Amino acid sequence: MAFMPFASRFPFETWILPREHAAFFNDIQKNQVADLSVIAKSIFALIKEALDDPAYNFVIHTTPFDETGGAPYYHWHIEDHPS
Repeated sequence: MAFMPFASRFPFETWILPREHAAFFNDIQKNQVADLSVIAKSIFALIKEALDDPAYNFVIHTTPFDETGGAPYYHWHIEDHPS
């Protein structure tokens, strides 16, 4: 799923999160990669059209790799910050 946070730090900031809990981004399954690509393509097309093809920062937040067994409290997500 994707949304724009209510109190975003940047204009047009967008987050993408999996619907099911997962601590590590690298555990993503093939069907989830396909879903992620559809959502990301839609978001970037809308931002490109609305802001005249801006530069952006694309940040993947995941559990640190030194966390053995993952961190049950952390949910990986992607943030997009158009410039």
